[in-house]
Amino acid sequence: MKSTKFPVAIALGALLVALAQTSAGAQEAASGSDAGSAGTAPAIMPAGAPRPDQGLVFEGWMVYPSFFGGYVFNDNAYATPTNRVSTSGLRLSPSVEASQDNGLHKNMISVGVDAQLYPGVGGQTRAIPGQTAKINDAAPSNATGHGTVAHIWTPTEDITVWLSGGYVRQNGLFGASPSTNGFGAGVPGVSSFVLAPAFIPTVGTFSAQQQYSNQGSGQVAVEKKVNERISLRGSAYGSYVWYDSVPTETALVGGVPVKLPSGNGQNGTSFGASVRGSFYATPQIYVYGEPGLDLRRYDNTAADSNGYRVTAGVGSELISLFKGEIYGGYQGQTSVHGYYGSNSAPTFGARVFYFPTPDLTFSLFATSSLGVVQPTQLGGAYPLGFLSTYKSQSVSITDQVMLQGDYVVNNYLSLSARGGYGETRTQSPGYTNEIWTAGASAGYSFWRNMSVMLNYQFQKTDVKQSTVSVLTSGYQQGFSQNSFSAGLRYTY
Repeated sequence: MKSTKFPVAIALGALLVALAQTSAGAQEAASGSDAGSAGTAPAIMPAGAPRPDQGLVFEGWMVYPSFFGGYVFNDNAYATPTNRVSTSGLRLSPSVEASQDNGLHKNMISVGVDAQLYPGVGGQTRAIPGQTAKINDAAPSNATGHGTVAHIWTPTEDITVWLSGGYVRQNGLFGASPSTNGFGAGVPGVSSFVLAPAFIPTVGTFSAQQQYSNQGSGQVAVEKKVNERISLRGSAYGSYVWYDSVPTETALVGGVPVKLPSGNGQNGTSFGASVRGSFYATPQIYVYGEPGLDLRRYDNTAADSNGYRVTAGVGSELISLFKGEIYGGYQGQTSVHGYYGSNSAPTFGARVFYFPTPDLTFSLFATSSLGVVQPTQLGGAYPLGFLSTYKSQSVSITDQVMLQGDYVVNNYLSLSARGGYGETRTQSPGYTNEIWTAGASAGYSFWRNMSVMLNYQFQKTDVKQSTVSVLTSGYQQGFSQNSFSAGLRYTY
């Protein structure tokens, strides 16, 4: 089944490139890292990174602490298709970012948490329409967040070494911070450093149920600048993804309620390596090619696979008011144990920042990747006979696109709007999980370092085109959810 929505993201990215190439303006409009020198394919920093004059100086480090605290309302706290429960609570979002640069060594640290707490609201049990079994939902209080540490070593002018590690916890399409997908999911004022010289597969699939995921990863990369136009980079990574917050089921066994065992998703480890060659066609524009291999190993070993990914792209640190990369290529995964055949598909994406004015920034991210199909029934276990009967569905394609605009109206008022779409679909006729999300934020600075922050977030999930009977059982029905938060944000 082909998606007709996702290629729109690439067209939009191409439009941004065209607009950027015809725009006029100073290069200083771009916030974030400095433009890279010719011959070096730089790590892309997000728009909206803190300016050097806004931090706390400590032992050679620039430190950027912030804290948000306030009220949150959620009209579907348990993220359910039925038995919707509205409740109010407390939202706490502390974050700290720090950077150090002595020329030879650069260090970056970013830590952020977004906790939404609903005191006195515990778990609930609800009925499955038309069945005697019941679903047990966890308490809605939860937290997302990230932690990132990166080190850049430049022993000589032509050699650069990257070392980085991080942890990300997210729910749904948007991550907790820009260290995941470049967006804050409405976390007031949170920004983060991004350093990703190697491709690291993120959460493999989207679920129609609420699904919290955790990912820890580490990577190393070495780049050699051959001359003023050509550079070569080798990268290697390791990553582990695990899931939680899946509802459990209680069924009657001999007339006695029994809580059935549950897994939480197809937890797994990925290892990979890639080689990237970059060429500056002009002093501002570089093109690159990057082949890579990866090994994916899951808790359920029947899903283990080996794969490859070959991409080519074009990018720039700054073309007029544009910065980013657009790429395309091909990818494939093959079962290690022969449970399914080879699966392959095109891959394409974009990572674009556009600055039409010094006060307005647009950010676009889009990706398409192969991943393992998540368990299709409540509790996370594969249905009986799933792998043997639906072998061709053991690999899925996940597409996602996210767009955000940030506007600084004046010294007191700032506005932000964002939207995104994600889907996971099986390669043979099967089913599609969809996520739609949108949101808006506003901040008003009324006192030095203090702001009033308002935030709204919408999310809707659905499962469509089900041809496998277990998918129509009522377990995965999707849900819609609206949340609103208001409070105070302090930044040093």
